[in-house]
Amino acid sequence: MAVPIFAQQNDVLTPRKQPVQKRSVATVAAILEGAAQVLERYGTDGFTTNAIAKRAGVSIGTLYQYYPDKNAVAAALSRAVRAALVERLASAVEAARGLQLKEGLYLLATVALQSDAERPRFALALDALEEHLGLHEEGLAISHEMTAQGVQFLKMKINGFSVADLTAAADDMIAIGRALADAEMRRNAVIGDDLVERVVSLWLELLRSRLKLSPRGLSQA
Repeated sequence: MAVPIFAQQNDVLTPRKQPVQKRSVATVAAILEGAAQVLERYGTDGFTTNAIAKRAGVSIGTLYQYYPDKNAVAAALSRAVRAALVERLASAVEAARGLQLKEGLYLLATVALQSDAERPRFALALDALEEHLGLHEEGLAISHEMTAQGVQFLKMKINGFSVADLTAAADDMIAIGRALADAEMRRNAVIGDDLVERVVSLWLELLRSRLKLSPRGLSQA
C-alpha cells in the first residue's frame, strides 16, 4: 500500500491549543481515539480530518479548534502512544522489583508488546505515518527514555556492571524487541502468543553474552 506524504520535516506538527478544562480534555481524547480507529480500520489512505471527526463523534469545526490538519492529529496521536508506552514501562519496572530476572523480563516484554498485540493494524499504520511525519528526533528521545527504564531494571537485578555496560545491553534489548515485533506484524499482521517467549529468550542470551554471565549467574539474578 502506498503511503501518502503527510508532512515534510520542516512542517510544524503542533496543536492549535492544549486542552485545559475537563470537557476539552475529553474532547481531545475522543479525537485521538477516533484517529486511532480510522487508522486501524482504513489505514493511511483513509486518514482524513473528516473521517477522524466522524469517528470521534465531534464536528469538523471542533477538531480544527485543536488541530490545524491531519498531520498535527497524527503527530499528537504518535506522541500520546509513545508517552503511554514509557509510562507503562516505568510502572512495570517498579512492579518487577520483587521478581527474579526472568520473571521481570517476561513482565517488561509483555508490557512493551501489549499495544502491538492488541491493535496490530493500528500499530502498523501508525509506524507508516511516523515514517513520514519527521518525528525522528522525538522517536530517539522516547527510545532514550525506554533505555533508561531498561537500565533501571537491570541495575536492580544484576550487580557489578557499569552504567555504560547496562545501557548498551538495554539498547540491544529494545532493538531486539522492536525488530521481532515489526517482523511478526509484517509477516502475519498479528502478534503471536509465543512472541514474548521468543523475545525473553533472546534477551537472556544477549545478557549472557554481552555481560559475560554464566547460566548459573542468570538463574540466580
